[in-house]
Amino acid sequence: MSNENTDVITPTDIYSEEYQRMVISLPRGPQLRISANVNAKFREWLATQQVCDTHRLCQIQAHYDRRIDELILNDVFTPDLKTVWALTEPYAGKRSADTQIIRARETHKSLKKIVNYIKEKLCKIAFADELRTRRESIRRYRLEQEFRIHRIDHERHLALIALGWRPDSTVVPVVRRRVRRSEQPPFVCDIENSLCVITEEDADTEMEDDCAICASKHKMMDVCSLNCGHQFGMADCLTPWMNILKNSRKHPTCPCCRTQIKKIVSNTITPIDL
Repeated sequence: MSNENTDVITPTDIYSEEYQRMVISLPRGPQLRISANVNAKFREWLATQQVCDTHRLCQIQAHYDRRIDELILNDVFTPDLKTVWALTEPYAGKRSADTQIIRARETHKSLKKIVNYIKEKLCKIAFADELRTRRESIRRYRLEQEFRIHRIDHERHLALIALGWRPDSTVVPVVRRRVRRSEQPPFVCDIENSLCVITEEDADTEMEDDCAICASKHKMMDVCSLNCGHQFGMADCLTPWMNILKNSRKHPTCPCCRTQIKKIVSNTITPIDL
């Protein structure tokens, strides 16, 4: 009489109910056991890789080597994982509106994550000494930083005591530190200023366009022109604008076209001939 279990049915496609039940009951990566035989085979592969002398290089090389994938599929994956992998692999990266194909594609991505998890675990086992040394270095560094912070606090406490503070005092003197400030070079802003002689009649007339700063018209006596051709009120408009930019250590620019101001022409009245 045969001892085979006739209740076990192997699904043949992703649309079967057996496949759906198998996907739901798949184990997670941490539940998979890595045997000593798998570790031995991984170390044999590692011995053939001349560049894998660190944990990071081992991660990179194992990620792209198909032999490690085959080792995990054959010796680490359970029969259910192998079956689901074989059924979902044809749909990896396949675009489709079919719901089952989309789920199969996502299931295959999950299985790839499990493969990468096993790879990372094998690399950690192979380079356990390196990782232990690295963790010890990090722990030592953190202890040194904590000791440095405690030493600074202790020095500050001694400085407070030297200033007359006592533990029972509610007033804490301020310990000031000297801060070295680098002197900035002087700000150079070369702007040419010139005069344009106009008559008294022209001085009483208003500018043609509105000032872009105050949106009003100025008399020509109070108007200045820039090298870009735009006109503004001098005292109440352009001067405050330029002062704001100079205080920010920026070369003044035209409020309209943002052209760098290199020349300012102011108007003056024609002198009277005696």
